[in-house]
Amino acid sequence: MASPPQIPTPETRVGRYHLREKIGQTAAADLFRAVLPGLGGFEKRVVLKQLRPDLQTVPEHEARFVAQAKRAAAAHHPHLVHTFELLQDPVTRCMFAVMEDVEGPSLAELLDRTKAPLPAPVAVWVAASILDALAHLDEVAPASELGRSEVSPEQVRLSWRGDVKLGDYGLASEPDGLQLRGRTAYMSPEHLAGLPRDSRSEVFSVGAVLWEMLTGRRLFAAATLGRTTDLIRGGARPPVRFENPDVPEILDLVLTRALQPRADRRYRDVAQFRDDLRGILTALVPARGDTDVRTWLGQVVTLACAPAPQDASTRAVPPTARVEASVSTPQGVSARAVPPTARVEAAPKIPMPGGPANIETHEIVRSDGAWKVVPVGGAERLWVRGGRTTWGPFALGPTLTRLERVPVGALGRVELSVDGRRWVLLSLILKSLGLRLLGEDAGVPDAWQVGRLPDTSLPALLGKLEAAKATGRLIVVHEGAHGTERREILVSDGKLVALHSNGTALRTAVLELLGQDADTTSDIHAEQQLTDMFAWTAGRAYFDDTYTPERSTGRPLTWRLPRRLTRVLPEERLGHALAPHVGRGLERRLGFADQVERMGLLGWELTAAEAFGHGRTLDASLRQLGTDARAHHFGLAFAHTMLELGLLAPTGS
Repeated sequence: MASPPQIPTPETRVGRYHLREKIGQTAAADLFRAVLPGLGGFEKRVVLKQLRPDLQTVPEHEARFVAQAKRAAAAHHPHLVHTFELLQDPVTRCMFAVMEDVEGPSLAELLDRTKAPLPAPVAVWVAASILDALAHLDEVAPASELGRSEVSPEQVRLSWRGDVKLGDYGLASEPDGLQLRGRTAYMSPEHLAGLPRDSRSEVFSVGAVLWEMLTGRRLFAAATLGRTTDLIRGGARPPVRFENPDVPEILDLVLTRALQPRADRRYRDVAQFRDDLRGILTALVPARGDTDVRTWLGQVVTLACAPAPQDASTRAVPPTARVEASVSTPQGVSARAVPPTARVEAAPKIPMPGGPANIETHEIVRSDGAWKVVPVGGAERLWVRGGRTTWGPFALGPTLTRLERVPVGALGRVELSVDGRRWVLLSLILKSLGLRLLGEDAGVPDAWQVGRLPDTSLPALLGKLEAAKATGRLIVVHEGAHGTERREILVSDGKLVALHSNGTALRTAVLELLGQDADTTSDIHAEQQLTDMFAWTAGRAYFDDTYTPERSTGRPLTWRLPRRLTRVLPEERLGHALAPHVGRGLERRLGFADQVERMGLLGWELTAAEAFGHGRTLDASLRQLGTDARAHHFGLAFAHTMLELGLLAPTGS
């Protein structure tokens, strides 16, 4: 019986090639960097993709590997990693595909190093390049024939010059069970379900990659593989602008279509998706070609991932790019297309266009079949000035985003203008409206501390104030990673009147300056800000019962509370909080039904609530909700809320 193929080691010779190091793997193959030596010290760097030795003894895998190599060799495109030849080493009997070596990191490595969004024009150009490569592959071998599906950041190679090349594009045709787990987050719902796949599956996975580039985090990420697949099949697709408000709104619309759970609601193929992205790119960087954006990408890659100067491999990195503290970038780029705080750990910032005073706010609209840049006009043009620096003009949303990043102590000196000529101090606007900026600590006379987070549960506090029909203000001081933040929840007769924070004060001041209605007694964003607070994990809470809000109407403090918790607390965190109650019988306490009514639960939420109590264990109640991921998440939040309020308790306690 013939011995199995040997696993190559560094410095092994494979035909004419000398292996140098193992650089990665796919689901069915190992990747090695190698060189082809020549006369006078000549060396050509290549990558050898080797079918795993344990799979080479199975004819089916060998035939599949050969077929993929043939298809890859037939594809010639600037955004594809080229395959030169297929060979089998006569000594080790290992089968190799010889591929182009792209000198630079993968997109996954770049995102891991930056830990921040990429500039929108760069992200769009990378995605359009990938789609262009996939469209070419469709011409060479349709996706249904080749069996391609997910595209992940690990497959996208970036060079120091800004090249974008897609590799391992035959991976999805490998047998079931060989997929790498890390790529599950980029699989389409039909791929996970084992259904036939076509170009629309690639639309989905490239959409997930583009979402990640624009936000700096993975779209479908959960603690377990099962939860990740649930998110892909039916979970929420948060708009990009929730994560990165500087992204043009049109990109949200495009990604919403690309990431639809149902294939028939997505782009019909990768070419249509690519064409829309190219139209948006033209609008983002008018009068600039691919060369400019490619150079911009090269600068980002070099700043983030260039090797240390003493490393011999730095010969591939332009010396000037390594020593510059900052680099120039295309002018005329929309301010909303570039993240203001993108960074590379403690390294130089990712390049941004121009100085703040030269940034112009634009909207991108479709007109006569083409995407165009239209400057924001009308009453919502706003300038911001701090000291000698002027920013603008900005629309309302970007203005508030920038103001909320300014420290409280400096906000009083900020000036606003609607025309760039006449300026008004922000502090004077607030004073005229009877508002003020909240300091970082409580500092309120007669306020008594009612607990520290997380020892004191905010849902439990709200429940107590609601039950006592309290009137006053609950002051919560949050000590987070980005500093201290303070909010005041105004309560009357146990009901929410308003929520006051620096964000609400800023919004009211800006609306006043723009001549729009500014209601100083209520906060139109109170619901969202209150929801956000349930994620706070450190800080202090105070209650001031000497304060009397002007109004006496409002919703109960616990209104829609379980639903709010699902928006800010992942299942894993809720499950951890409920761990002591797993396997224990739970019974309802007096007031359970009244509390459910005050929460405003409707339809399926009421049905889910009925599963809890009656002596059932927590896990039995959750099983009764079935396999619906939405109901399971809501059930965890509901149980957590009722336990915090003391309306669910262990049997016999």
